[in-house]
Amino acid sequence: GVKHAKADDEMWDRIRMVDHFYDRLEMMPGSEALFHALYEEYGDECEILTGIPKEKRHIKDAGEDKTRWVHRLLRKDIKVNIVYREDKKNYCTGPALARIHSSVYTEPSRERI
Repeated sequence: GVKHAKADDEMWDRIRMVDHFYDRLEMMPGSEALFHALYEEYGDECEILTGIPKEKRHIKDAGEDKTRWVHRLLRKDIKVNIVYREDKKNYCTGPALARIHSSVYTEPSRERI
């Protein structure tokens, strides 16, 4: 409802106030080990799928920041697929694919937003 939309708007306003917000996120404990275990098993078949905010949120650097984050913290050569959240379901189809939610990898920056 209206209350939820207002809270969403406030959250996005606060995120916009932090330069390169998505590149400042920290990894969750254990997430790096999880990634490397998967990469060791599947190698170059591994890709990262990440969602970005819709254009109406005016966070133009979200995709670039998320790619930079992945290349800095996981692997410089891994493919990063950037889509809107609602399109993620179109990427992981078929029995040989797995999707691990981004909350496994990131936690909010300790900076106040």
